[in-house]
Amino acid sequence: MTAPQLYQELIITKTNAEKVFRGLAITPREGRVIRIRQDEGTRSLFERWTELWNLRVRPPYTLTYPYARVEEEDELDDNLTYPYLWRFNHYDRRYSSIASHHRKLTLLSYVKRLTIGSIPSRIVSQDFKSWCLLSSSSPIEQRLLPNIETIIITNQAIWELAEWTDKYQTNQFDKHPFIDGLINVSSPDKICMTYPRLHQDQYPKFLNDRIGHLKNILTSDEWSDKEEDLKRLFCRMAYFIDQAVLSFLQVHNASLSGWSPTEITLHGRRAGHLAFNHYHSLKTKSTRIFLDDCKIDHHRSPEPLTLCPQHTIEEDRKVHLGSIVSKDCRIAKYKSLDPALHNEQDQWELILPRPFVEEDESERLMNWERWKDEILSKNPTFNKDRLKITTWSGAESCTCCST
Repeated sequence: MTAPQLYQELIITKTNAEKVFRGLAITPREGRVIRIRQDEGTRSLFERWTELWNLRVRPPYTLTYPYARVEEEDELDDNLTYPYLWRFNHYDRRYSSIASHHRKLTLLSYVKRLTIGSIPSRIVSQDFKSWCLLSSSSPIEQRLLPNIETIIITNQAIWELAEWTDKYQTNQFDKHPFIDGLINVSSPDKICMTYPRLHQDQYPKFLNDRIGHLKNILTSDEWSDKEEDLKRLFCRMAYFIDQAVLSFLQVHNASLSGWSPTEITLHGRRAGHLAFNHYHSLKTKSTRIFLDDCKIDHHRSPEPLTLCPQHTIEEDRKVHLGSIVSKDCRIAKYKSLDPALHNEQDQWELILPRPFVEEDESERLMNWERWKDEILSKNPTFNKDRLKITTWSGAESCTCCST
């Protein structure tokens, strides 16, 4: 039987997600924007042939409320049908059944290593959340993706989540439906995430996606004002990227199997405080952060943040050390615990950026060790052995993605 070997490692992208989950129960397609009135011109030859010979076709296995959300629309409209938007033919649209649903759940239960290359489309993501809600009330072995051990989230997926946050998030508690569902049904031991690089080459597409349709409508002055607003919003994408990372690291209190990984690895971290909330690492034993350098010269460029919203210089990275040390001490105080004993098994490792040509790694390491001593002197209860600083050449490869 080859299914366990074939499904052991699974990569999900926007282009393959429909095929990966094909066979699971479909959900009603929402809204009038995709509903069509069915007449003779839109009916297929297959449907008319079925009606002529009085043959009954088994309807597809469909999820309804409470597992699929209810859309606000007139229920008295007649002769309306939901087109199946996965672009399969009429044989395929009736493919989903109870048997196929459970067969696909069995295949997905073999997945041990999941890579999210990009975020699935809106419709697939909403269906995914419905499947997760349906399976969350089942025994663990019958849930969707119950045996995942490692999850890898690529920089492209993080960028798409940041864009979703900017465009569609209505409040800080909203999560993308795909991520919301994934957090509720999986419980990985290891998580690996890569920060996307934010640079000016991405700005034209960022601008066009948001206000490109207004270019021929607005006056030149109005367009210039809009551009200035968009430049400021583009710089905020660095914050939304942090929020995207944070959405994975937070423990979802409402879930039946919330994430409590034993190892977290972050790649490509640049500026700012570490995107950690107060509680995500209570069960995490190892957190590794691969730092990344900004190639823009801070002294020669008049506006480095305009060219690189994630711009940072070496001295500003001290906030990383402060984030780690003060976070543990602050939680211990909040929990009325001895800071020396709180999370005493947790290990933090900062891997310094890849050196430039002929750059001395030992000198940079000495600076970091000096900063570490300065911060620990202000927090004497923190066990210094729990915080390790490593050069790029001396660091071990990531256990998740091997980079």
